Amino acid sequence: MSGRKLTKTDHRDNGIKWIIILLLGACILMLVSCGKKHKKQASSDVVYGNEPRAVYGDDEVLYLDTNENGILRSYNLNQQIDAPICMRSECMHKGLSSSNENPECDAYIGYVACVCKIQGMIYYVSNEIGYNRFEVWKMDATGNSRERILVLEDTEEITHWTASGNCLILTFSDEYDSNGNLREKPETGFWVIDLSVKNAERRTLSGHYCYSVDTLSIVGENVYFSTGYTTEPVEDFMSDDFRRIFRTEICSMSLKTGEIRVILEGDDLSIKHIIGDYAVLQKDTSNRIYSLTDGSIMDIADSVGYSAPIWQVGDEILEITGGVVRFYSFHEKKLTAEFPAEGDERGVRAITNRYIFTIRNAPEGGITEYITIDDFRNQRWDWKPMPKPYQ
Repeated sequence: MSGRKLTKTDHRDNGIKWIIILLLGACILMLVSCGKKHKKQASSDVVYGNEPRAVYGDDEVLYLDTNENGILRSYNLNQQIDAPICMRSECMHKGLSSSNENPECDAYIGYVACVCKIQGMIYYVSNEIGYNRFEVWKMDATGNSRERILVLEDTEEITHWTASGNCLILTFSDEYDSNGNLREKPETGFWVIDLSVKNAERRTLSGHYCYSVDTLSIVGENVYFSTGYTTEPVEDFMSDDFRRIFRTEICSMSLKTGEIRVILEGDDLSIKHIIGDYAVLQKDTSNRIYSLTDGSIMDIADSVGYSAPIWQVGDEILEITGGVVRFYSFHEKKLTAEFPAEGDERGVRAITNRYIFTIRNAPEGGITEYITIDDFRNQRWDWKPMPKPYQ
């Protein structure tokens, strides 16, 4: 991706999240992005994960080339074929550089806030046109038929995204108003985009100081999201007052009406994150799994606090902690499988219906590898590395 200077918002958000981690002892997710709802998608859909540079599907991973700024590539997981999203035989597939200021490769998409593939079409959100403005683009799987379908005005920063069906949800954070004046309370909210009719609706959350949306998921007709904010202005995140004025919540927003409801407040528990159909909470020394659909709860009493990353795998809950892998049935409220984790130290990066992606520590740096969920559950450790342009 092309270079981008950190904004004041970047520094503020990084500072807030770091302090939250220190104060609450939180390891919100391990080398990953927001949890996605792992429901069945069409085989061509690539909507899992929430990294700007990669999204993971059941058959394909779309990712930005680490060696070529802004070049989008596709890796077929079944055939292990890797190629840029460009069919021009004479093209060198070069991204943005000082010697190539106007890339002509069909795979070039530049700096993006998100990219996904829905019903065979690739969508991406770009701010290549400049500050405080994003564009939503659509193209086919070969990089052709490119069309700008929406312009999102007065949008300083896109922080997270999720997708389901033809619905794309983007969260935004605006520190400055349209006249360039610093807001007392940064404006935070959602862009709710219906890709089928090319319509975008901006929905703003009620104002709080240091408000941030941390994780989100579409479940049925609602978007569920976790938030953190302060009730008073903050100048020193290391002060004794910070914990007193800091709040966390799980909220829902109706996709139809825009109504926002607070589902849970973090008074006697710590809200960690949302994974698909569930919210992960910390209650005393236990992980508590809360169903967003019916409000039922499952406690995992022997979890090692925040050091235990939690994932949704189909209808089950996956926990990896203390070198042990555990699968739980949420509906039956019981442990269904337990075995030692593989010897190599790994962190989960993404999980789809078919695959688990992990990042393995190595002398040359982190290496992303994948394996089928079935092989993982049956301890057949035949890990396959992602291609070099990804690593």
